[in-house]
Amino acid sequence: MVSIVIPAYNEEKVIRRTLNSLLDGADLTELEIVVCCNGCSDRTAEIAREFGPPFRCLRHRWGRKRWL
Repeated sequence: MVSIVIPAYNEEKVIRRTLNSLLDGADLTELEIVVCCNGCSDRTAEIAREFGPPFRCLRHRWGRKRWL
């Protein structure tokens, strides 16, 4: 099994395209994708949940985008 973790903060405009690109040619039986919505105030979590398995969405109330 391969797990992919996607941290997200207000990524409503790009999350659907990102998740669709992961599905392209993927073996869904060997894939787990976790979107971690870190204090999102937009529809990022709702869009991620629309995909269903193998996608999971974890939502945290507080957070922000950090620049390294």
